[in-house]
Amino acid sequence: MSNSSNYPAPPVLNCEQRQIMLGLAYLAYTGEGITTPSPETQIKQEITTALPLVTYTPPGGTISNLGNWHIVWGPVAYTVPGSAMQDNLMYVAQNGTTSQYAIAIRGTNFASEVDWLLEDFNVINTMNWPLNTTKSSPSGAKINESASIDMNILLSMVDSVTTTKTLQDYLLTITSSEINICVTGHRLGGMLSSTLALNLLETQGDKSIWDASGLSTVCFISFAGPTAGNNTFATYSNSVFANAKRPPAELWDVTMNTNGDVVSCSYDIAPMAYTGTNIYNFQMGSAGAMFSIYQDNINFANLTYGEKDEWSIFQEYILSKLGGLTNYQQYTSLALANNLSAILGVFNGTPPPSSSGKFTEYLAAFMSQAVWQHSNSYPNIFGMQDTLLGTTTQPSVINRNVPPPAPIAISLSSIASNPSEIKRDHTVVLTLTGSGFSSFVSPKMIPTEHLLFSDFVLVNDTTITVTVKVSATADDTENIGVEGFTGVGQVSRTQELPITVHFF
Repeated sequence: MSNSSNYPAPPVLNCEQRQIMLGLAYLAYTGEGITTPSPETQIKQEITTALPLVTYTPPGGTISNLGNWHIVWGPVAYTVPGSAMQDNLMYVAQNGTTSQYAIAIRGTNFASEVDWLLEDFNVINTMNWPLNTTKSSPSGAKINESASIDMNILLSMVDSVTTTKTLQDYLLTITSSEINICVTGHRLGGMLSSTLALNLLETQGDKSIWDASGLSTVCFISFAGPTAGNNTFATYSNSVFANAKRPPAELWDVTMNTNGDVVSCSYDIAPMAYTGTNIYNFQMGSAGAMFSIYQDNINFANLTYGEKDEWSIFQEYILSKLGGLTNYQQYTSLALANNLSAILGVFNGTPPPSSSGKFTEYLAAFMSQAVWQHSNSYPNIFGMQDTLLGTTTQPSVINRNVPPPAPIAISLSSIASNPSEIKRDHTVVLTLTGSGFSSFVSPKMIPTEHLLFSDFVLVNDTTITVTVKVSATADDTENIGVEGFTGVGQVSRTQELPITVHFF
């Protein structure tokens, strides 16, 4: 499939391998919405059907597809006890033409709250590296707890569909002679692809684990991966991949100085994640680099005076705390290969107003852009839009089996005042009754002319309380409603209901 008209031609360096691995990484999302037990057989069938439908055109070449690839281990899905959705998936595919092997790791399951909390945001604590091996590494090398949990899950997975073996046991059976392995994944899978590849290089040559001869090559291509570990871990990882045996020239761009290819889009905030100074700039006392990533397209400096105050509060009381929690761990991204840099992104859609903008609208636009760039920019960059979720005119080859999200219904049905009358210079508590309030991420009252709001409390999905003081100079009727952005990044508001203000 041709590249999006908004994007330049894909970067040439290591391009075909990136295209192949991107297709395999995105196919790992297949079937993530299946909730029935043991979905692996169905997922394998769907990936097998999709492989020849994933197309790409390497620089100077002709259109190709992944039809030469077939699954040789897995897929294996893992569901955290108590979770309703699958939280991890991994499979191994082999190219029948080149005999190259790819280990594809699924990223975050957007539909699983457990996956977000346990395997994405669990980064306050760190664990020593290496994990469960006798290999020594520099003192102080640590990975975040999410990566540690995920790695232990991946290494303990047992394939019930294809081989009845763990990943390492399977690799042990196919390494009597040299093979070439590339580990890949997107977002959380991107972080884990480099971490698993490092583990394979560390354990290589141990005849009880895999590749007793030590002749095989291991590389990784990660897409949109956040940071796995601290500065010591990143420095150590960079050294291991730089000194590893290179794959053959037809399977890797040998001009690169490493077996690790860290692929990121300049408009994707995920690769900046967990690095505290990217969240908050402690020297400047303001938001970190990820909040200026979209430049003038979403510039929080354009907010009007009152909304600037909200932005300042958000920076001081939220971003500074988040940045401080992660900054302490010294999270550091892996180095890019020589001659490589983040791929220039293309802004999607229309920027919010450059003046008279509301903070909630800017934050919602930022979140919406971040989600789009994180999920959609990479297939567009590499001319592989058929791996996206699909549109009304262009279906995706990936069957994610995810039901459409339920429509968000937010309503305001009544307002009660205690005391029953609102009078000038009196303070009263209003109780707003309705539905869908908990879908607001940052709810607030729609501003009115004569009512000053404070002590806003989201009690539950149907009830909000707010303290009100009146500044009216005569009897008046004010219309009251609630607004904010929702969990899917949309600005929403309730209808407004009238309430009477008495001046006496």
